[in-house]
Amino acid sequence: MDKALQTSPREVFEPREMNEVIGAIYNIIQRAIRDESDTLTLTPVHFVWSRGKHIMGEFPIDLVEPTVSFRDSLKMILDRDAVIQKHLSM
Repeated sequence: MDKALQTSPREVFEPREMNEVIGAIYNIIQRAIRDESDTLTLTPVHFVWSRGKHIMGEFPIDLVEPTVSFRDSLKMILDRDAVIQKHLSM
């Protein structure tokens, strides 16, 4: 993943739109960049970032029932964040 992906959600979302899920997704993207991953995968139970076939890390999303969906929040981020749009897809 490209270090250019290190944008802040505050550059994309109004304070009233921010929630714990959007913040968590940006943190997950930053972890994937830090670990020099080339793939970020969202499954029904976790995010997994990997390099080639080697899993670099994962973040469970089924432990807590957030009020906002991780998948819907990721779609919203992809719709609004032009930098992330260039590097990630669903």
